[in-house]
Amino acid sequence: MGAETTYNDLPTECLLRILNFLTLPDIAALLRTSKLWNSIINANEQTLYHQLAEDLDAASIKLGSLLDALDGWLSQEANKVRGWKDYCRLRVITERRWEGKERPYSTTDAFKSVQQTRVGWIKIDTEKGLLVMAGDEEADEDNCVVVHCLRDPMHGALFHLKQARNNILAPGHGLLNHVFGNVRVGSDSFEVWRWAEDQAISQMARQPTDEQSQKYECALLSAGIHESPCRGELLPMGVLKQPDEPRAYRLVYPTLCAGSHAGDQLWLWDVRTRHLTQTIHIEPSPYQQFSMMYVDVNESHVFVATHTVSIYSRATSECVFQLKEAEMRRLACYVTPPVPNYDSNSIFQEYILPGYHDPNINVTPPYLLDIVVAVRASPTGDNCVAITHWGYIVLINGLKHEALELADSSSPTSIGVDMVSVRKIERLSVLANIKISLARAEGTLLYLAYDGRRILAFGSHGLVLVNLNRRGCQANSFEILFSDRTPAKLTPFPVQTMYLVPPFAGEADIYRGCTCLQMTADSCWIAWSPEGHESLVISIYAHVEMSDGFVVFTCGAEAPDSLEVWRWAEDQDARPLDSSPTEKQQQLYENATINQDRDSPRRGVLVPMGVLKHSDQTRASRLVYPTVCVGNQRGDCLSLWDIRTRKLTQTIEIEPSPYMRFRMNYVDVNETHVFVATHTVSVYSRATKQRVFFLEESYLAQVTTYLSAPIQISSKDSAFRKRELPGYTIADRPMISGHRPWDVIMAIHVAPDGNDFVAITSQGHVFHMSGLKSGAAQARGGGSHHFQAHLKISAAQVQSCLENLAYDGQRILAYGDMGLCLLNLEDRPQDCFHVPLGDGVVGDLYPFPTKTLNFVYPFGGLGHPIKDVGMIYLVQTVSLS
Repeated sequence: MGAETTYNDLPTECLLRILNFLTLPDIAALLRTSKLWNSIINANEQTLYHQLAEDLDAASIKLGSLLDALDGWLSQEANKVRGWKDYCRLRVITERRWEGKERPYSTTDAFKSVQQTRVGWIKIDTEKGLLVMAGDEEADEDNCVVVHCLRDPMHGALFHLKQARNNILAPGHGLLNHVFGNVRVGSDSFEVWRWAEDQAISQMARQPTDEQSQKYECALLSAGIHESPCRGELLPMGVLKQPDEPRAYRLVYPTLCAGSHAGDQLWLWDVRTRHLTQTIHIEPSPYQQFSMMYVDVNESHVFVATHTVSIYSRATSECVFQLKEAEMRRLACYVTPPVPNYDSNSIFQEYILPGYHDPNINVTPPYLLDIVVAVRASPTGDNCVAITHWGYIVLINGLKHEALELADSSSPTSIGVDMVSVRKIERLSVLANIKISLARAEGTLLYLAYDGRRILAFGSHGLVLVNLNRRGCQANSFEILFSDRTPAKLTPFPVQTMYLVPPFAGEADIYRGCTCLQMTADSCWIAWSPEGHESLVISIYAHVEMSDGFVVFTCGAEAPDSLEVWRWAEDQDARPLDSSPTEKQQQLYENATINQDRDSPRRGVLVPMGVLKHSDQTRASRLVYPTVCVGNQRGDCLSLWDIRTRKLTQTIEIEPSPYMRFRMNYVDVNETHVFVATHTVSVYSRATKQRVFFLEESYLAQVTTYLSAPIQISSKDSAFRKRELPGYTIADRPMISGHRPWDVIMAIHVAPDGNDFVAITSQGHVFHMSGLKSGAAQARGGGSHHFQAHLKISAAQVQSCLENLAYDGQRILAYGDMGLCLLNLEDRPQDCFHVPLGDGVVGDLYPFPTKTLNFVYPFGGLGHPIKDVGMIYLVQTVSLS
């Protein structure tokens, strides 16, 4: 019997064939363990690593050259790649950084002092390594377009194009792909510019306007360009005059797609010739303010975001897919909110996507109206991603389909098929292949970037990153029937984790103010305003309280541990109290402008009394004479002061919220208790310093599943827009496990009699809790030192989100995304419902003490409610004669 054959006896061709089936980690292991394999791998390094590079590429395309593979890579590490082995190493390291396994390089100021432009939006040319930004120039507040070099970020701007004051660049829709364009918002014209280097290589017809030519000459002088073309130089090509005012637009070379402001038309231009090639009439949204939020385009389809998402065929100009409002709401009922994974070793803050609820359970989504704010198609054209205002990420797969190839025939009717049949066949073919996946992110979403491999979204909770699994998740799909009885598949979202990326997300203080989001193969670019971040800090600390002639306000970021105390001068004159104003307070008082009242010269004048200085930064404060209650930044201590003497009278240690961002949202106080809003509600006794009531996080979450959205009713005989609160839906509710704080307490107020208090949540719920006096008395009678008050709890959903609250014991005023709403409380039967809370625990839920919700005009309703806060609007309930 012959000797056993080993791999040492195999020819090189066979060994190479074996290596083609191995992964990169396998190759690395062979290099360390076998001299033979080491020599074979090193001898065939370029061929072998070229094959591995194609396996690593998520797009699964052939990589013809190293230059092609590096298209879209802009990091300094990518510039050092010299071979396929270097590329594979770069790819692995980059993927590990995208997945949070290694710490990425980041900076909050990419161009530092070189940047002289207040950026509004950015676009990146990966092939040339150039970044184009637009915004207000700091020097003279004119608008401008500036070109920066990404290969040498510290080099000055390459090109600076000044714009007229009315020539404003719309954020979020930059146009850059061989050609650069900008739009004059409020007009019907686009300006088209092109890289001068490209024009020198491949000539295209130019028809610049006189205004464009003048701006170009000024830009050449400003940049010191004497010989054209130069790197980063933009050349005017002409103007595209739209049939009507555009609202959203997108350039995917060579097509420029513009959506009309009315939301009923799409115009497709060939940007090379500046000719209008196609007009598509679309179904306008019933909500005018959401008529055209975003558009995207590829060779075969146009993608439109209004209050929902629609896809139109370029071949037939027909809508081949639309996710209707009711369908979107129905699909959202299946989605389970993400759960934080505190055991993760990721550099990022990791969240687990639990998947869908049982399809037989209809969970009311936490909004009244959701809108699609952005939609982006993948480079391959087979899928697209849409994000909604309320944080849903919608992945739509199956856009490429096997349709009848009728385009080759010059006359479709000659073979017995008319264009109506063609359109119907294409729509049915697309719908038959459509697969929809949904996931939900933290809070609301505003901006989107998508490259087919990963999703980046920016919203109220910062930067969200989703690394898609190209192989998908092996799980069962739900069969969904849409309103037209067309079946669609709700498939599992192709990834089970998402990340929040610091410093633009996380539980620590985060950066806000995003105006544009861009992504390349190895980088994420965010245009953001430092003022946006600073305004967040100011919003936390800038707070004014007034009670019985005293005014207390925070000192701002310069003294976050102090509160200033002022008093009406008339009260101080009539009933003097000791004062010890600081030097700064005295200067402010002496420099104040006082317009004396003819009858009372001191009327309306505030005099400084002194400062309350804490041992820690303050975060929430409330003055109910004579007590000032202050919650600290860490969320573990309450300080109670006597405003008259400015003496600290009591300190109560409290249990901090596990969620740093919500550790001290709001406080209220009366003679007997302190009320604290964190991610939930706590009540502490001033007598014992013990917590006497705590709304369990799981209880708060579970109760919201029993609530339904308000129902619109006739408001014919009312000055308000009315809605009915439908009460609770008790049967067949899901048990929530692994809850996260997707709904947190925003504010809390106690009634003047101290027996009731009200809290509002970020997701539009109102909790009314009654019986604090009687409940505490009953609990105290039990003889336990750590007693727990037994309260009657009721809840209702009134809006999609709530921010501000006022409560006087008889009525509730709340302000949210739908404006100002009013609840007039009344006595109702107090028979409670017994609701399961999980783990065999049963709780009581009482009817909400009113059945009618009123939206107060002009700050609430279905029209165009006033949203911006910056003026004082008076609504009086009595007539003034």
